[in-house]
Formats: sequence, structure tokens, C-alpha cells
Amino acid sequence: MSVRFWGTVLFLLFVILEEAIYYSWNRYLYGKNIEMRQKWKTRILNVRSLFRRKKQMVIQHSDQEKSSS
Repeated sequence: MSVRFWGTVLFLLFVILEEAIYYSWNRYLYGKNIEMRQKWKTRILNVRSLFRRKKQMVIQHSDQEKSSS
């Protein structure tokens, strides 16, 4: 394999390692960030509910088309 490929792979691994160290160090210093965890939890639940609503709307819409023909 080429030097460019391995250079890119090593760079990406270095960036991932650096971010992991940064995240763990901040968590060690400041503790868990409960507010951000709650924000992400509500965002995920909102997105999940949007997909569920769309699914129900599609099912209802398709049932109406079948019954009218």
C-alpha cells in the first residue's frame, strides 16, 4: 500500500485518539454533563416520534386509497 494511504490512516487514528483523550480528561475534571445528556435525549425522542407519525400517516393514507377504488 502507498505511503499516502498509511499516512491518512495514521492521521485519522491520531485525531480519534486525541478527541478521546480530550473527552475523557474533561469528563474527569468537570464530571458528567447532565444538561447536555438531557438535551440529546429529548432530541432523539423528538426525531423518533416524527418518524412514527410519518409512518402512521402513510398507513392511513394508503388505506383510504384502497377503500376508494
